Amino acid sequence: MNEVKQIKLLGYVTISGTIKCVTGIHIGGSADSIDKGGIDSPVIKNPVSNQPYIPGSSLRGRMRSILEKAYGLHLDKLVSDIHLHHWQEDNRESKMICRTFGGFPSEEKSGEKVKKDGTIPANLMVRDCLLTEHSRAIYMHKKLPITEAKMETAIDRITSAAHPRTIERVPSGAEFEFEMIYKVQTNCKGEYTEEDNNNLRSDLENLLWVLEIIEKKDGLGGHSARGYGQVKFEISNVSPTQIDLSTKRLNGDSTEQEKDYLFWREEIKKISFPEQAAGKDIAKENQNQTENEVGTDKDGVTEVTEGDNQS
Repeated sequence: MNEVKQIKLLGYVTISGTIKCVTGIHIGGSADSIDKGGIDSPVIKNPVSNQPYIPGSSLRGRMRSILEKAYGLHLDKLVSDIHLHHWQEDNRESKMICRTFGGFPSEEKSGEKVKKDGTIPANLMVRDCLLTEHSRAIYMHKKLPITEAKMETAIDRITSAAHPRTIERVPSGAEFEFEMIYKVQTNCKGEYTEEDNNNLRSDLENLLWVLEIIEKKDGLGGHSARGYGQVKFEISNVSPTQIDLSTKRLNGDSTEQEKDYLFWREEIKKISFPEQAAGKDIAKENQNQTENEVGTDKDGVTEVTEGDNQS
């Protein structure tokens, strides 16, 4: 008899805040977006508003790349000459990378690991990072240039001939909103164990750790070796959100003020989905709650009284 497979979505953990450009940042756009004025390498922009943004794929890719290298994971061929890490069943760090960012199962073929059919879905979603209202007010309302053109020159070591180029950058001081959402769900048997919750906390700690590495020792975008891409992450929110099937609401969303990495690491240690781990039916329990215990705000998000909040 075939085993019944059932995955239940339990909730989400959201990490959000602001990315501040300490130095100019360059994330390349299409050649079709080249502006007048001789820009050789433009930044990516929204084609409707013409405002620069940081693609979620750029931030997510930098995070994954750093973690793969930090753990020294084996890099396998994906397509053509592109290499990244594939799932390794007997490797704890491999499972963390693929559980968080997604991946592919691999197999040995001619002495080399190659991609097998199928994928491992990612738990982490990283949204595109748009300019904050504050930055838009400065650059748009005051009619200031929203990007800068940085002139660079390559000098021939023998003839001293100059080869100038112009690279477009988002200037220092610009700020972008960022949001990452980590999906929490049961395994294929419909179970959520203490080990699963420990893995959740470990994955979240790794995400904070790699953001700190990008901020203090690495960077975002291209040309970081030449001073581009230094950023600062101002994290304002790390919050677990549980799904309430009785009200079709999300319980637990909140917004905190900016705090440092140490504070958020301590908060992550408190994150738990104990009802699901113990096998309780939250939907039925919530049906028995009185009106003064649960209300709905103007945005349609359930507000839970202080006594019902879970850390």
